[in-house]
Amino acid sequence: MSKQLINIGVVANDGTGTSLRDGGDFINDNFNEIYSAIGDGTTIQFDISGATNGQSLIYNSSTRKFEAGAAGTFTIAGDSGSETIGSGDTLNVLGGTGIDTSVTATDNLTISVDNTIVSLTGTQTLTNKTLTSPKINGAVVLTATSTELNLLSGVTALVTADSSAVFTNKTFDADGTGNSITNIENADIKSGAAIDASKIHDGSVSNTEFGYLNGVTSNIQDQINAAGLAFAIALGGE
Repeated sequence: MSKQLINIGVVANDGTGTSLRDGGDFINDNFNEIYSAIGDGTTIQFDISGATNGQSLIYNSSTRKFEAGAAGTFTIAGDSGSETIGSGDTLNVLGGTGIDTSVTATDNLTISVDNTIVSLTGTQTLTNKTLTSPKINGAVVLTATSTELNLLSGVTALVTADSSAVFTNKTFDADGTGNSITNIENADIKSGAAIDASKIHDGSVSNTEFGYLNGVTSNIQDQINAAGLAFAIALGGE
């Protein structure tokens, strides 16, 4: 219902205002609406006697009235410690290491991290950190030690199964487990290699015997046959 106003006329007793009966009816209607809005229609359900600054109206189910009292509180707890927040208190949101907070005029609280926090997509430089079972650019866990990783210093190329790298001052142990050397050609053997005679053919010819070949200029068997023939002729044979 809209508020009903009593017409008091232009001047006293000019007969243009609201009649006494109608005016009284307006008054009753207005008060009935007020008592129904803030009471039970008969009794106003507000009691502000003794109210002090900073108090709030709190509904008391026993008296069925809104009465002055202390505002409600709530407790905020962190990883360590807790605090009760009441009316008039200010809740401060403080940033920690690498975390900043800011409040704007549009009632927004922003919590952000700075460049000291490692993020999933950011680019940061890690200093004095220990990585446990790290995975670098893949799903394979890196198991190399720091000493082994330091051996990569200065490496400019990788030796692969298909590469044609030249090795200098390297020793290959053909007897090592899983090692083998294949496709060695005559041109690959240096003249000063001094290969032991026991490693040629079936190993039945010694180095001394091989030395007897020094100075041989033609087929040995042919020379033996010719010598035998000459000897036989000298003896009066053929």
